[in-house]
Amino acid sequence: MSLGFPLRLAPRLDVLVVGDNPFMRAAVSRILQRGGRQCVAVASIDAAKMTLLEHPPALVITDFSLTGRESGVDLVRWIRSQPSLDAVSCGVMSGSDKEALDEALRDAGLGSLPVLQKPFGLDELETWVDVLLAPLRNARPRNEVS
Repeated sequence: MSLGFPLRLAPRLDVLVVGDNPFMRAAVSRILQRGGRQCVAVASIDAAKMTLLEHPPALVITDFSLTGRESGVDLVRWIRSQPSLDAVSCGVMSGSDKEALDEALRDAGLGSLPVLQKPFGLDELETWVDVLLAPLRNARPRNEVS
């Protein structure tokens, strides 16, 4: 007897956290998970791309500075270039100089990208994530079951 459900259901993924600092990655994930969000944290852009293609989240939070040649801005540009990921919201965390960050975002055509400046507090992170997810919650069709 078939129930009409796939045998393996992928868990809902609210937030993908991308950062090369293991402490920051774990801390942000734990804070969001305590708030009831499903999070996955990865250390590299390659791991982020694989996760995005397999289980697109509602939101990607990436660190601006990442180890290697690519930055968080490069990841966001890649996400925005993928038609299958057009519903994914993005935000950047940064401890970099605000002027340098603003210039990098402008140069990448991402001037309106939401930025959370480090250091930040627990309440500030949760509020920022709520703001980034709000348009997605408001766009959900009325008959959709979550």
